[in-house]
Amino acid sequence: MVTADFHLKGGQISRQITLRVLRNDGQLDDDCYFHIKPSLGKSPFPKKTSPGIYTLNVLKDANYTISARDACFTLRSLVESVPVAVSGGDSDMHEITLLLPRGACPKAER
Repeated sequence: MVTADFHLKGGQISRQITLRVLRNDGQLDDDCYFHIKPSLGKSPFPKKTSPGIYTLNVLKDANYTISARDACFTLRSLVESVPVAVSGGDSDMHEITLLLPRGACPKAER
């Protein structure tokens, strides 16, 4: 068995927010992806914690534009929520709800 004791200096302070994605009928959407544009660093990738619920680590020094997307291959279209601006330093914001608009692709056609 190998034991390691790592001590890292520097780095950036981050925090976690929850993303909830709803369909137009109010149900959680379990089959979407995200478009995330950070002002600093690379685009983070949300982790699914349960159907329609994701966690996202954001840097406290960065701002983000976040939207949920759903592709409908049958209709050859992209459905996207309204983008939400998020400040990583806003410790009052813990959860964001993204609504996929009316006309989202039925599950059978994704």
